[in-house]
Amino acid sequence: MIQEIKKALEKKVLVIGTNETLTLLRKNQLKKVFYTKNTRKEIKDDLQHFCSLNEVDCNEVDMFNDELGVICKKPFSISVVAIK
Repeated sequence: MIQEIKKALEKKVLVIGTNETLTLLRKNQLKKVFYTKNTRKEIKDDLQHFCSLNEVDCNEVDMFNDELGVICKKPFSISVVAIK
């Protein structure tokens, strides 16, 4: 999963952030969604709900949000990313 996130970042098709991800999920414009293991339960539930409605693959990555921020080369924590 981490390699997939890195490739999406290089190709500039990675969506970063909960709000942007949920917005694009509602418009059915995403292929995959990833969230960290310390994402809030309400956010996980929303992501899984919209992913199931649009038949989008939804995965929990085995890392914390600060680690995902480092992988995405950002100086802040990231809980949710998605691939367009």
